[in-house]
Amino acid sequence: MPPAPVRALALLLLVAAVPVLAQPATFPAPPPPPAPVGGAVSLDAPAAPVGGRDAYALAVQQLAAGQTAEAVALLERLAADDPASLPVALTLQQAYERAGRTDDALGAAGSRLGATTAAGLAERGAILLRASRPDDAAVAFDRALALGPADEGTLRAVSDALAAARRYTEAAAVLESAALGKPDAFRFERAALYGEAQDYGRAADLYLDALA
Repeated sequence: MPPAPVRALALLLLVAAVPVLAQPATFPAPPPPPAPVGGAVSLDAPAAPVGGRDAYALAVQQLAAGQTAEAVALLERLAADDPASLPVALTLQQAYERAGRTDDALGAAGSRLGATTAAGLAERGAILLRASRPDDAAVAFDRALALGPADEGTLRAVSDALAAARRYTEAAAVLESAALGKPDAFRFERAALYGEAQDYGRAADLYLDALA
């Protein structure tokens, strides 16, 4: 058994880590808009077409104000004008989700990341979880992990999506697969997830292993 000071430190780490994951899951915020030029941007439909920085700022403000349909329409136009704009693509996906247009959100994510890539499938699973379709999400996650079983980015994306849905034990299990060949992999992340799942014994063991 490790000395008492070591065990005490492990417990302190566990207590400190749990509140981090205990925060309520929130929808990712869109990238911050650039400051509008020439004063505040009206949330009403513009009398003339708005483009560029001002248009994106307006769309973000509309989305924040609950004017989802207006934001979607403006973001779709911006995406058509500049398909390579990552902020526009991410915010449009968020707007689709806010509007309950899950299929459109899936299409947007697939276009951005590739519908059959590990990253694309992980994002697909995250969208489906947020849409309260856990069975479909599980299929997407399984496909993502089959493509990248040892890829840390894929493992983290799937685990983060599950953790955001408060499925902490499943999130930890995803990272455990990486630990089969690398015991140190994601050690603190796994400990924090087990702590949030109230599996304090396993969480403390992981912290003690890290301190040994």
